Amino acid sequence: MNVFKMHQMASGVPAGGNGELTRPTKTRSPLPLATTRRGVFHIPKKPGNAAIFLVSFLTYLLGIFPSIVFALPTGGTVQAGSATIDQTSSQQMTIQQTTQKAIIDWQGFGIGSTEQVDFQLSQGGVTLNRVTGNDPSQILGKLTSNGDLWLINPNGILFGANAQVDVHGLLATTSNISNTDFLNSNYNFSVPSSLASTVVNQGSITAAEGGLVAFVAPGVQNTGIINARLGKVSLASGKTFTVDLYGDQLINLGVDSQVMGQVTGMDGEALTTLVSNSGSIFADGGVVRMDVNAAQGIVDRVINMDGIIQARSVSEQNGAIILSGGEAGEVSVSGTLSASGYGQGETGGTVHVLGDMLDFSGYGLIDVSGDLGGGTLLFGGDYQGQGSVPNATDVYIGPDTHTFADAVTHGNGGKVIFWADRRLRFFGIVKGRGGQYFGDGGLVEVSGKEELYFDGSVDTTAANGKTGTLLLDPETITIANGSGSTTASGAATFTTIYETTLESVSASTNITLQATDSIVLSNLGDNLLNLKQGSGNSVTFKVTNGTFSMNTQDTISTQGGKIIFDATGDLTLGNLTSNGGDILLTGNDLILLNAATILNAGTGNIDITQAKLGNIGLGDSTTCTGSCDMTISSSDLSKMRGNKLLINGSSNDGAIYVGGVSQTTSTFTGGVELKDAHVSGAKGGIFFEGAASSFSALTANAVNGIEVNANLTTTAGALTLDGDSNNVAEGVSPKDNISIASGVTLTSAGNISLSATTGGIAAAGALTLTAPSSITLTGNLTAAGAVALTANSGITLNNN
Repeated sequence: MNVFKMHQMASGVPAGGNGELTRPTKTRSPLPLATTRRGVFHIPKKPGNAAIFLVSFLTYLLGIFPSIVFALPTGGTVQAGSATIDQTSSQQMTIQQTTQKAIIDWQGFGIGSTEQVDFQLSQGGVTLNRVTGNDPSQILGKLTSNGDLWLINPNGILFGANAQVDVHGLLATTSNISNTDFLNSNYNFSVPSSLASTVVNQGSITAAEGGLVAFVAPGVQNTGIINARLGKVSLASGKTFTVDLYGDQLINLGVDSQVMGQVTGMDGEALTTLVSNSGSIFADGGVVRMDVNAAQGIVDRVINMDGIIQARSVSEQNGAIILSGGEAGEVSVSGTLSASGYGQGETGGTVHVLGDMLDFSGYGLIDVSGDLGGGTLLFGGDYQGQGSVPNATDVYIGPDTHTFADAVTHGNGGKVIFWADRRLRFFGIVKGRGGQYFGDGGLVEVSGKEELYFDGSVDTTAANGKTGTLLLDPETITIANGSGSTTASGAATFTTIYETTLESVSASTNITLQATDSIVLSNLGDNLLNLKQGSGNSVTFKVTNGTFSMNTQDTISTQGGKIIFDATGDLTLGNLTSNGGDILLTGNDLILLNAATILNAGTGNIDITQAKLGNIGLGDSTTCTGSCDMTISSSDLSKMRGNKLLINGSSNDGAIYVGGVSQTTSTFTGGVELKDAHVSGAKGGIFFEGAASSFSALTANAVNGIEVNANLTTTAGALTLDGDSNNVAEGVSPKDNISIASGVTLTSAGNISLSATTGGIAAAGALTLTAPSSITLTGNLTAAGAVALTANSGITLNNN
């Protein structure tokens, strides 16, 4: 049986209350943008819609409803559960609820600035308060509850500037739910309100630890303060939704909840933003979400965040901030999003900013740094546009924005992704540094798949670890001479990355330029791309389905960092200088256009790999002429400098052919190493034929055997032929042999080592091996002629 008790108000007090109306004391305008259907363009600030709406809203209430004087709730009727409504004075009301759930229908629900309403519930209790009258709710005074309060008013809800709400949890919405669904814990708000319904907070709302604060309506605005430590805060624009009290999503907008028409405030003026926060939201250790489900073209900007949202990590529980604008409209961030974890032992949390068009501008700040490691920022999508989060179409990152994903004392820098399927313009500052005492730098990806304009700053250094990486990966990349504009309009060619930008950012991060189609280094005015990567760091040029090319007169240099090229097509190179770093070249063919071209690794190695199914010709081999996919001529070899040259054959059906090589210590002090990386099929191997070859030192490792049909000489180091390489796929039977033509002479300035334990060493005729040190033969040796072995330090025969 329902229990209802109402004390009459004291004589002389108007039935409507004291008539006070609190004018907004603080409004912050959102950052305006001029927008197009396919892009976002930054323009100067102008007065925001939030301030206009709030003033107009209150003016509307006085002008249209002069009889409303914002008193205590009126006309309360308990529809389900057990609750007592007790108004002890003109300014005080207490609702005592004795069941876990109760439903109260009110004719009006408002609280004046000097009034207070208290709900007293048992632990875990929920009260559903539904307004059935025609007036909006104005909460201007105090509202408290030791349980969860759900307030439904299809006419709109305002928490005024002086409102103080202290509850276990709060849900304020303009949508409705049936009594049956509520009582059965099927929290499906399936009855939408009109598009003229909004929920606005100007006051102070505090939820208990782990509590919920949710505002759901076609239009939602917060200019006040919301506190929900370890809890969840949701500002959502939609017509229908469900409440998931136990899952991570919190408020789930229904599939039929899309806002299809123009949303207006209670003053009848159209809203330019559906969900906005110009105030402060604090949910340390919890989750904050701003969600919109709107049709295309309803408003230009669906979410505006120029206030503060803080969800820092506490007690090793990370916070999360999610702004999701759906498939239409713009999400604008010019305030602060902090999911940091600076406390001892904490790591950074997660921030997602998602939607069709995204704008991060003004003096915007995003922070996911942490004491023991940086967190994750996904701005427009996940790594390379993959994963489950939706991708943005257009993204703009302004020049005064800062993003932090540092590890403070220990651990690795975080993961920062800026992604757009179409166009991304980046002018911001990002830091994803490793910890002060140990840990590596993080990953920063900046990509507009079709169009990318990058002129920002990235720091992924690590004081006591490895430097992290900046990844720029559109479809095509042009590295242009000089510098370009850093204005919002930028240059007309958005696939361009300017020379000076790369040179500047290279001092504080590894760089990977990855394109689908091609990378082109245009004519440089000073003929030099002077990158600052030092020892242990690198710059990578990667083309997944195309070629790399540069001007013959230009030079790419580092200060000891690796220079890496990886292309499925051809590599057309000018000069490369690494000052001690390795130079790694992977491509279908290596093209050195200029006779003066130099690939100089200093004390580093040059490593060349054939990318496709094909053969490599080294020197002046005639056997491979016309059938080699990659040719490294004697002229090419003379242009290379380094410690050692490594030639890697194709992993499938490719061989290495060597002939007429004359390599000296002036090119590679450590000689040449050949690797037949063949792992499947019947082809492969290393073949020495044609004219004799001379190396400072030579090592040849082959899966599918070695054939020596020409004399080999080393002038400074050892000569090693190994037919026993273990790089073999399961089920493949390699040759594992060394075949030597009749009359061949192997002469070394150091040791000679021949190894073929499976197939053995076979000489078709006479064989001569001469070494000043030692000779070692491993495997069965057979010869059709005389074998002459000459060594000053001994001869070892390891026969099977």
